[in-house]
Order: sequence, then structure tokens, then C-alpha cells
Amino acid sequence: MQTKKLRNKENIAGILLLFFSVLAAGQEKMHCDLRFINHLMNKGNYYEALFLLNSAACLQSEPKDSSWFLKGLTFMSLNSPDSSTQYLLKIEPQSPLFIKSSLYASYNYAELGSYEKAASLISGMVLIDQEAIAIRDLQLAGISLLRDDPAMFEAYFEKADKTQPLVSVPSVNLLKAAEGVRTHRRKSAFLAGVLSGIVPGAGKLYAGKKGEALASFLATTGLGLVTWENYHKKGPENYMTIISGTLFIVSYSAGIYGSALSIRISETKFKEDVKRTVLLNLRISLDGAYRR
Repeated sequence: MQTKKLRNKENIAGILLLFFSVLAAGQEKMHCDLRFINHLMNKGNYYEALFLLNSAACLQSEPKDSSWFLKGLTFMSLNSPDSSTQYLLKIEPQSPLFIKSSLYASYNYAELGSYEKAASLISGMVLIDQEAIAIRDLQLAGISLLRDDPAMFEAYFEKADKTQPLVSVPSVNLLKAAEGVRTHRRKSAFLAGVLSGIVPGAGKLYAGKKGEALASFLATTGLGLVTWENYHKKGPENYMTIISGTLFIVSYSAGIYGSALSIRISETKFKEDVKRTVLLNLRISLDGAYRR
């Protein structure tokens, strides 16, 4: 917490320093120093970089492609893919930054889960540079994996030139992720609930949680036996029967719901892990090519 506060103070101090430096320099000497802004970004000073990019000098500079591209990268680094994409897509096809901005925008769409947009944005691009082609094909393979389309993954992965240095390592990691998806045994939350409804704890066992399965079985079965005994010995209206019966219903229902929830959580975590792996390796190839 103290580190975060210190970082915020450093950001504010840096922005104030830049602000007063610009004022001291005089309006007539202002210019958009993109090299210095890029230096700030490489140092992790994203708020300072954004402050300069929003200065009058950069907003009035022509052409604006470089400023838009750096803004897009800055917002990416600040975990704001929506804002990043907004600036990256402003760059026109005739710009020398168009290819890299499109690849980064496609990456943002993939991060946001808009896989159709991510693929359509770059699939039709006409490329000449072999490195860019390899990066594009690998990115399309990764997007296909996230879309749960193994056939398209195979097609794009085969096309990608794995001999390109910036693609070689990410391609190995993507292949491992694809193998993990292929061998992953998907489980049904509905089936887990049904199993726990038939035999308490069976759904937890299906989910791979043996300890919780045993605990659920013992608790629910024990409460059921106590309720049955109280019912026959003390009658249905006895407070002991009512209490034990209520606890049994709660335990039985919780077992069904908990089993289904366990499957949902484990399946969601698996998908998130795959997405994290794919995006990390796509980003490695992108940054290696376009942020050197």
C-alpha cells in the first residue's frame, strides 16, 4: 500500500515537473518530442507520457499517426484496451504505422473477448514483410485457440513461419496451450449437481475435490439419519426433528449448489489460464517486433 502511495506521489510530481518545464520553455519553443515520450514509456512512466501526448504541442503536430500510436501503446500499458483501440484504429492504411497498429488493435480485441473483430481486423491484410506475416499468422492461430476453433488454429499455426526469431518461442508455448486444451476433460456443472442430488458429495468427487466430497457425504448423511431417527421417535412436529430436518435440507441443497459451482469455477479458471498464456505470448512477439 505504501509502495502504491509512493508511486502515485512520484507520478504527480513527475507530471507537475513536466508541466512547469513546458511553461518555462515558452510557447514558441514547444514541440512534440516523440523520442522523449517513447523513452518515458520504456521507463514505465506512462502517466507522464500521456500528459505530454495530450499537450498542445502533440495535439497540434502533423501527422498525428505517431502520437495516436504512442497513445494506443500507453493505454495498453495502463490496462485500458478500449481506449488503446480507439487511438490505434485512427491510423489510416497509407500510414507506415498501419500494420503494427492493426496488429495491436487486434490484440486488444482478443483481450476484450471480441474474437470475431480481432480476427477480421488482420486476416485480410496484405503483408510483404516475412516477420509481420509470421506474427499475423501466429496471432490468428492464438485467436482461433481462444475461440475454441481447433481446425483454424491448426491451419494458421501451420502457416506461421516458426523460423522467425520473434515467433519461435511464442509458437512453442502456443502449441503447449493448444495441447492442454485438446486433452482437457470438460466437466458439466449440471451433471455435478445431479450427482450430488443422487449421492451427497458425489458431485464434489466428480469435480476432483475428494476432501470436500467426503465432508459433504458425512455431514449430509449424518443429518439425514438424525432427522429420520427424530421423526420416528419424537414425531414430525418435535423441535429436534424440525431443526435437524432444516439442517439436512440446507446441507443437501448446499452440496448440490456447491458441486455445480466448483465445476464452473474450475472451468472458468482453466479458460482464463489459457487466455493469459495465449495473450502473453502474442504480446511477446508484438513487442519484440514493434517496441524495439
